[in-house]
Amino acid sequence: MSGLLHLGPAPTRPDPALWRDLRDVPSSVLADVTRDVRAAGHPLAMVAPRAPFIGPAVTVEAGSLAQWRALESVQPGDVLVIASDGRRDCAEFGAVFAAIAQARGVAAIITDGLLRDRAEIAELSMPVLAAGSHPASPFDPSPGRVNLPVMLLGLTVRPGDLVAGDADGIVVIPVESLGKLADRLPAQKAKEAALQKAIADGQMPDALIAGLARIPVQPAP
Repeated sequence: MSGLLHLGPAPTRPDPALWRDLRDVPSSVLADVTRDVRAAGHPLAMVAPRAPFIGPAVTVEAGSLAQWRALESVQPGDVLVIASDGRRDCAEFGAVFAAIAQARGVAAIITDGLLRDRAEIAELSMPVLAAGSHPASPFDPSPGRVNLPVMLLGLTVRPGDLVAGDADGIVVIPVESLGKLADRLPAQKAKEAALQKAIADGQMPDALIAGLARIPVQPAP
């Protein structure tokens, strides 16, 4: 059975001190700080509303065996990223898998595929994002990959990359971009706060209005 798996090395997880404070930053703010941060939304959706999360990625691609093997290597705080390769004829996992992942301290599970046992998964405290649901058993005998780069909704996710998410979707933060993100984030947060205050005070900033006015408009027929 081991021949069905392509295993990469254990991910190098960045020091939590470098990213712990990002947990409460909305994905929309992180996505606007630098183009190094890549984002994905629809069709990803949380099974049930949960608090924002962030953690280093443990990546899985194809193969039911690969998903279970990945559970052997997770550490508390990891985010399981399961790429489906576009499969839509079965679920990628169900409630048993998700419950074990939660028990092992996984911060979240993300798949661009489908899941089953939605009602049971919705009762877990762990955030779970998927593209939809399907009742068929998550069986796939094809070769699987664990802790190797995967493609998820057009994003390359590498083992150890930071993945953050909330109700809007997810962002992928390359480890080598953490320094740039940390340097630029205060300015972005200040900009967002100033805009929100101006709106709350009933004073839409002139610069924003002028910028919106320059957006091309298609005349109505």
